[in-house]
Amino acid sequence: MCRYKDYAQIKRIGEKYYNDTNFCGVVAVTVASGCSFGKAYNLCKKLGRRDRKGTPMNVSIAAMQKLGFKVTELQHRPCKTLMMAERKLPKTGTYWLLTKHHECHITCVKDGKMIDWATKSKKQVYCVYKVETA
Repeated sequence: MCRYKDYAQIKRIGEKYYNDTNFCGVVAVTVASGCSFGKAYNLCKKLGRRDRKGTPMNVSIAAMQKLGFKVTELQHRPCKTLMMAERKLPKTGTYWLLTKHHECHITCVKDGKMIDWATKSKKQVYCVYKVETA
């Protein structure tokens, strides 16, 4: 289970204590691993993430590997949009959804619950990754 109640709580921490924005990759690492926002933020920064510039996918995957997880791309997309994700994805397990519309966005769905601002978004899902302990 995620240590944070909702996305608003994570966003408040990122903006107030780290003076950062565009941290969907850090949120995805935080939710998927269960670590604190600060630990995910500092690990991503150490691996090459720049403040307010988003997180490259290879940095998010490398952070998860350092935390003892493996990230595997699924061959099929169980859902076509972010709005359908909570309904279509299995109720157990952790998944990352990657969108590709102007700017990439990564969303985490853990045990059937999406912790992100885009829960009602009609952004198309480009790629789905399964996150598991290594």
